Amino acid sequence: MTINNKTTTNSKKETVIKQKLFKNKKNTTDKENVNDSQSNTKYSYDRGKRYNERVPMIAAIIVMVVMLLSLFVFCKIIVVDDDDGEILGDYSSKKVLFLSSYDYSYVTVPSQVKGVNNILSKYQVRVDYEFMNTKKFPGKETIDDFYLGFKDRMKVSKGYDVVLAIDDPALDFALKYQNEFFKNVPIIFMGINDKEKGINASNNKNISGNIENTYIKDTVECALSLHSKRKRIIAVSDNTSTGRGELKEFYIVSKKYPNKEFIDVNTSNCTKEELEKMFNDFTKDDLVIFLNMQEDKEGDVFSLDEAMKFVAKNCDKVPVYSSSVIGINTGIIGGKSVDFYIAGQEAAKKIIDIFKGKKIKDMEVKYNVGEKFWFDAYQLEKFKINYNKLPDNKVVYNYYSSYFETNKNVILIVELVLYIIFVVFLIIAIDNKKKNILISELEKSYEELFTKEKQIRYMAEHDELTGLFNRRAMENDLNEIISQKCNFTIIHIDVDDFKFINDTYGHACGDKVLSEIGARFIKVGKRYNFHTYRIGGDEFLIIIKDKFVQQNTIIIDEIMNVKSEKIHFKNKEIYVSFSMGMAYHNGSQDTVMNVIIKADLAMYQAKHYGKNNLVLYSEHLKENETRKQKVKQDVKEACEKDDLYVEYQPQYLLKGQALSSFEALARLKSNKYRASEFIPIIEETDIIIPLGRKILKHVITDISNCLKEKIEMLPVSINFSIKQLEDEGYFEYMIALLKEYDVPIKLIEIEITESFFDKNSSKVTSFFEQIEKYGINIVLDEFGVGYNSINYLSVVPIKKVKIDKCIVNENSSEKNIFLKNIIKIVHSLDLAVVVEGIENEREFERLKEYDCDFAQGYYLSRPTSIDEIKTLISEGNVAKN
Repeated sequence: MTINNKTTTNSKKETVIKQKLFKNKKNTTDKENVNDSQSNTKYSYDRGKRYNERVPMIAAIIVMVVMLLSLFVFCKIIVVDDDDGEILGDYSSKKVLFLSSYDYSYVTVPSQVKGVNNILSKYQVRVDYEFMNTKKFPGKETIDDFYLGFKDRMKVSKGYDVVLAIDDPALDFALKYQNEFFKNVPIIFMGINDKEKGINASNNKNISGNIENTYIKDTVECALSLHSKRKRIIAVSDNTSTGRGELKEFYIVSKKYPNKEFIDVNTSNCTKEELEKMFNDFTKDDLVIFLNMQEDKEGDVFSLDEAMKFVAKNCDKVPVYSSSVIGINTGIIGGKSVDFYIAGQEAAKKIIDIFKGKKIKDMEVKYNVGEKFWFDAYQLEKFKINYNKLPDNKVVYNYYSSYFETNKNVILIVELVLYIIFVVFLIIAIDNKKKNILISELEKSYEELFTKEKQIRYMAEHDELTGLFNRRAMENDLNEIISQKCNFTIIHIDVDDFKFINDTYGHACGDKVLSEIGARFIKVGKRYNFHTYRIGGDEFLIIIKDKFVQQNTIIIDEIMNVKSEKIHFKNKEIYVSFSMGMAYHNGSQDTVMNVIIKADLAMYQAKHYGKNNLVLYSEHLKENETRKQKVKQDVKEACEKDDLYVEYQPQYLLKGQALSSFEALARLKSNKYRASEFIPIIEETDIIIPLGRKILKHVITDISNCLKEKIEMLPVSINFSIKQLEDEGYFEYMIALLKEYDVPIKLIEIEITESFFDKNSSKVTSFFEQIEKYGINIVLDEFGVGYNSINYLSVVPIKKVKIDKCIVNENSSEKNIFLKNIIKIVHSLDLAVVVEGIENEREFERLKEYDCDFAQGYYLSRPTSIDEIKTLISEGNVAKN
């Protein structure tokens, strides 16, 4: 517990210290006698004080050192691409045909292959490669030869699950021979420049893919933005169909720049020597756009790489740009193009989507996949081009940056977070110093509360899952398994108190928790061959096929260990627990819903046992659920018919054993169920709202009748559950009844439990505002069962604290010390103490010895009717208020 409010009064600070000391006492595990415990407490406490003061300061220093070292290291590390081979799935039974229009030596092909393999290898997909080699040997003869060879190879092949057609000739081949080789086989295309061809192909229900652009316009505009003073823009092209098409686009762009001169050089009409002279004559007012150069006037053929190097070399003093990324290391500055590696990845992702069940007809044709601007760092430096002027969507080749330069923004954020952590630790160290000064002043007074110093740690439970199957997949798998009449085990898992994680730490934290849990389930599932499904916000379901898993087996231990390791979120460490229900299916015919319901019932039984449990389904769970529904129906009908009555259990002032007040207890006229049977069930439903109002009216009516008979009625406490917070008009209804029956508000007390303080909502705030507004006394019930409420005793309008009977009924030295100290703490807050469940004289005398204020229980009086209450009050042994 921290004291971080500098405006808190001294009395409140002392209260916080008492609570801290009390918590340490409550959680001790030392079983030695009281004297030994007290003698060891001083040493343990002093030792803890030194730890508390030094550790945050040491941590702050460590964080600062880490900050400085990390900055130094990040500036020294050179970035190296590292593409891991993580396995994301198993589609080893699937086979893909990589059909390339060219051969592997063509410049675009290796990047395409690498991009495709990067994705498919992570799913263990088998790939066959076929290269048509139409770039080196264009013409129908090449296609015909490839057809004959491919036909022979298909005779021994078992076919393909997906065909990936790369560039236009491959798509033409796949379309022409689709019925012969690829009937009903999904075809994904990429690298298609003919937009109309791609769109027409995608009209086939088994074909989809990505279409490329030439990016002439973007390349020209980029070049002019970097060289705005250049007056003449020169396109290098040839008489090929590709060259003529790109030249046409070049002149379309020229219309946007009327003040610039756009001309072209046709390499098909010039000899190599003429081209060299022409290029060397270009001036500082010129800017060259390389489009295409496959041939010259003398019929010499140039590869794309050779052509680019030739142009760049002879235009040495003039910037040259191209829309082909092949221009890297040729002397060309840059341009806009397709990143063939990324394009390959995207095509492969579509293949994986098909394997995962997505219909190819639902896949839209994408344009410009993997497009980006590219630049050569050497040429940028040569022409003194500022990096800040480059487009955002870019990649710079031949540039080797430090890790800091590459990840500057992320590193600065990390450093900022570390600095914040440093400040937090520093503040904690200072704050702990102040706390220890306060604690040392009170140490002598509260030393008897110590047996062992131990910090109370609360398990904070925390955030979208990755890699898990969804509910639909679960239903499909279950239907299939059931139809196969297989035996299997099903486990329904719910993350305990997940809403608390979301409400307290935010949805980002909740997502992180769910993601981490999902990753761990995947890891365990791969090891033991089962699937985990996320079927709701914080609910999971595991299906273990072909076996009935017992509760004490290794596989169950591994599943439960998923929650054991802490989850990190920012500077927090989150722990979670599970409520798990397990059921078996013996292969008989059944519905998915019935199978799930069995595990669901077992899971809710685990929650009923206190959460963090595993329960195996049995038929009595179904019977219990049926009985619970019957109880709800019977109580609902009783409310509607007003078949209810109230009994009152007296509370006595221990000094003089005088009658002081009563607790109102709901009863059914039918006496079909005891209150302990139906109240816990009803408190979880909306039925508690009308029931609460009915009991309130009965109590006020009984008090009114007593007052009319001149009986000086004592205060009556009425139980109020968390669910009743949803009854927003409850207090208005109460005030109206009090006025109608002329009953003073001081005769009504509202009794709440510690669970109110676990609910962080505006409704709780509104509840206490209403209490203060109308001046209603609050009694805190079941005090001592939890720990949260002690933090609120000094800030909420509580008048009496009722200690739970489980603390009184256990006659042990630890419980006695605990009870005695808790009475002292409550008294130090100027609050009265009521102890319930007094069953014998020994307990009664012990409470008197501990200076308890009030008590109730069967030893003093059983719950009784209003008529008996009138008699008790009339006898005269009544405490003076």
